[in-house]
Amino acid sequence: MALITLNNRAINRSDTASSGQAWVATSATASDFQAVGGTNTPFFEVKKDGDQTISHATDTKITFDSTITESSSGVFDLTNNKFTVATAGKYLVMPGITFYDEQDNLERADMYVYKNNAIYKKFTHYNKAAGFREVNLGHSFIMSLSVSDYLEMNTYVVTSDGGSLVAESDHRQTYFAATKLIT
Repeated sequence: MALITLNNRAINRSDTASSGQAWVATSATASDFQAVGGTNTPFFEVKKDGDQTISHATDTKITFDSTITESSSGVFDLTNNKFTVATAGKYLVMPGITFYDEQDNLERADMYVYKNNAIYKKFTHYNKAAGFREVNLGHSFIMSLSVSDYLEMNTYVVTSDGGSLVAESDHRQTYFAATKLIT
């Protein structure tokens, strides 16, 4: 076994790293192979399989019909349309929704990500002067989550005629996804 010093750290040249390990300084004068990285789990992405009717001036919970991908079964609960955190950490959250009003009367569209039944993030499109047929809202963001926190997606729309519109399902236009980040 040959022992050499590199940058004041002892290196045992006969050592080999296992999968998931890297050479790490363990003190001011020593180093060794240590576990590094981690996994981006849990993760999920869910979508709508059919359009959901959204009524004028009504807070509406977005429902999801199927899972596109998830790190293990049931990460996102399709029966209550929420993600409940089992592993604390920082998460990349990615919500998206497309509103479609065939009457071109959409004035305002809000999409909310709720954390523990309170608004955490809001996305808005507002233009009272002109009616719109289709609007897409959403953007990814990072948030810290603790065990038992839960996330849901809600919406609120205003139309100039007081009518309803739909949250689109074609081409995965309405979706919700999240993944735990390695920190």
